[in-house]
Amino acid sequence: METPLLHGLGLHKTFGPDQALAGAGLTLQAGEIVVLPLAGISLPVLAQEQVRERRRSLGALSATGVPVRVIVRSLLWQNGIPLLLGIVVATVTGIAVTALSRRLFREGLYVDWSSVGLLIAATVAMVALVTASTVPSVRSAARSENLRTE
Repeated sequence: METPLLHGLGLHKTFGPDQALAGAGLTLQAGEIVVLPLAGISLPVLAQEQVRERRRSLGALSATGVPVRVIVRSLLWQNGIPLLLGIVVATVTGIAVTALSRRLFREGLYVDWSSVGLLIAATVAMVALVTASTVPSVRSAARSENLRTE
């Protein structure tokens, strides 16, 4: 089946709709494999830098009587809410773009929920590991001695 999009791009002789979409899917999966580890490498650095910048305010919170448990819990919320929002926006946007591209090729929409679930699980695990790695830094930054140093 020849589609107007493939014909207009001059790809109707080289690729059929199935081959073109399969190639695009493989390219996107390769991009996922590259981007997720890069994010995993940069997130701990950014998280530690954020704790270092907030060392004085965390010490002030602790000195005014806020328990360290509450400060650590706020760190979990601070990382968890943007994570959930990002996952929802990325999933909805990805499915919408896929639906539009499949419609251009006059194909039906099929969402591979196992791949989507695997990417979501990998993202959640990565953010959980980064958050867990910053807890010791937050505990040490929440000491009131940090108010004296600057």
